[in-house]
Amino acid sequence: MALTRKFLKALEIEGDKAEQIIEAHTETIDGLKASLDTAQADASKLPEIQKQLEAAQVELEAVKKDSYKVKYEAIKEDFDAYKAEQAKKESRAAKETAYRALLKAAGVSDKHIGSILKVSDVDGVELTDKGEIKGADKLSASIKEEWADFCWGKIA
Repeated sequence: MALTRKFLKALEIEGDKAEQIIEAHTETIDGLKASLDTAQADASKLPEIQKQLEAAQVELEAVKKDSYKVKYEAIKEDFDAYKAEQAKKESRAAKETAYRALLKAAGVSDKHIGSILKVSDVDGVELTDKGEIKGADKLSASIKEEWADFCWGKIA
């Protein structure tokens, strides 16, 4: 049911009072129309905002994946460095063992082997697949010459 002057007359409301009611009603309706227009304008923007939101979600997911990727790469790099360090230590230990055996075979006294290993270039020694020193004969001759004072018995 509409609020009209005719309706207000039927309710026996006087002319001035009816005009005031109509004016108040018109202001209310105009305010509601303005709110409706604003809401419709906002609603027309929603598809664009939805697209922006979806793009932001995709970007956020990519960043999350990338952060895990960065963490993974950092951990992998640390692990690879650790593996290389361990391989170097193992290689050093194998070379030192082979060099120690070569010194012993050359007749160097057991009590001097540790001292000789400290000043020798053990890392520069190359090993064969069997764990023997490459060029052991030349190195042995060099050891016999260089470390003759530390040998026990006669050097052959």
